[in-house]
Amino acid sequence: VAGTLVGIALGWQATVTILLFTIVVLIVIYSIERKLNKQLQLPETIVFSVVAFLHHPFWRWLDGLW
Repeated sequence: VAGTLVGIALGWQATVTILLFTIVVLIVIYSIERKLNKQLQLPETIVFSVVAFLHHPFWRWLDGLW
């Protein structure tokens, strides 16, 4: 549902980029959890929201990477 709302607001290209960065951030978080042997209470929806929020001011710079 969150991806659909981002897609409506920012477009499908931004949604794809945000989903990719969310996956990378979640992989990093899970690897840190495994190293620490501790469960971090960080839901995926919060990570997605933070990545979407940070994507918005940096979208021109990110667009230059593609």
